[in-house]
Amino acid sequence: MMMPGELVLIAEDPEAHGAFGGHEKIERTVFCTVKSVGRTEMYAALSSGHEPSYIFHLDFAFEYQNEKLCRYDGIEYRIIRTYTGEVDGIDLTVERSNHYVPGTDGCS
Repeated sequence: MMMPGELVLIAEDPEAHGAFGGHEKIERTVFCTVKSVGRTEMYAALSSGHEPSYIFHLDFAFEYQNEKLCRYDGIEYRIIRTYTGEVDGIDLTVERSNHYVPGTDGCS
């Protein structure tokens, strides 16, 4: 499965502190290609304690700036692995995070 999509990359701003002492989040949207996780990738990740959900391919590696979280289709994911090949672009392997993002699932 490969399909185009929009991915929200989420970083923490260490300069800005929230009401409870946490860091403010900086979000930016990039275009991506959504790929399913292959069998080899799945087994490798499971053996290290991760459960990958998707691989997001960004056409330009510079778009990824070491963010640890992302959101796709209203669901937040942790970035568990990055891979840059011989051509431009980067693959981000992600696993589902336990954080619910209110207002993004179509429910009120």
